[in-house]
Amino acid sequence: MAPAFSGQFGPDVSEEQIKSALLMLGFYDVVEVALGADMITVKEANEFLKRMQRGDEFMITSCCCPPFVRLAKGFRPKIAGMVSDSVSPMIAVARFIKAEDDNAKVVFIGPCIAKKTEAKLPELKDAVDCVLTFEELEAIFEAYKLEPGKIDVEMPLNDASHDGRIYAHTGGVSKAIAASIKSLNPGLDVKIRHGNGIKECRQILDAIEDGRLEANFVEGMACIGGCVGGPGKLVNHEVGAAAVDEFAKKSKVKEAISNEAANILVEKYKEKVELDSPKM
Repeated sequence: MAPAFSGQFGPDVSEEQIKSALLMLGFYDVVEVALGADMITVKEANEFLKRMQRGDEFMITSCCCPPFVRLAKGFRPKIAGMVSDSVSPMIAVARFIKAEDDNAKVVFIGPCIAKKTEAKLPELKDAVDCVLTFEELEAIFEAYKLEPGKIDVEMPLNDASHDGRIYAHTGGVSKAIAASIKSLNPGLDVKIRHGNGIKECRQILDAIEDGRLEANFVEGMACIGGCVGGPGKLVNHEVGAAAVDEFAKKSKVKEAISNEAANILVEKYKEKVELDSPKM
């Protein structure tokens, strides 16, 4: 489940009830993609430190937003090298699931239709077998007459940190990565700009090309509001962002760098799981 799933199925439906509903549909397990966000946050924090040490002016991210990455890499050749080479949290989690179980089939559920294309890219197609939107999942619930809000048994969700969960809205990615950078190097100044929607993203990329941007870390989200504003969402992006923040507050871990589950998986499979994607 993408970090944006909080609040999508109604204000009285908990995240745990959604997990229970998916298990009732027949899924073997449910994992927060925010776990992958934690992994990528730490990776990109370290990448930022290396880039600044070697004299780079900028680092551009939002590996979780395929349209923005394609915009920056494909249409901005002068700044393509400034874009992080990380795979998205979706790809990261899927690869770790398959590292744990060679026979696993992975279904990503989120608000983004661009993820359907991302999952089919030749260099990434090993990870995710199927992509569904929240709209499509809601239709499945309706078809099976399954009402998540009426499920009494709730399965716990403790995969991710607060910072991994806030990837779902604009500013969340940069806030999460900046927090990890501060933990790794408290003295380094991180000047953040984030683009909220494709128009702002274009303006920021123009400013970088023209040398007008006073920042060294850039996040871009193609949809207004970030992932919670994706075309496959079920609620207004402001409602979705508020629900994401409330769920994030419930996490037992604050920063991505402190998520031991993520750290253990990365260390265990560092020779097997590829988290770099030179293409997008």
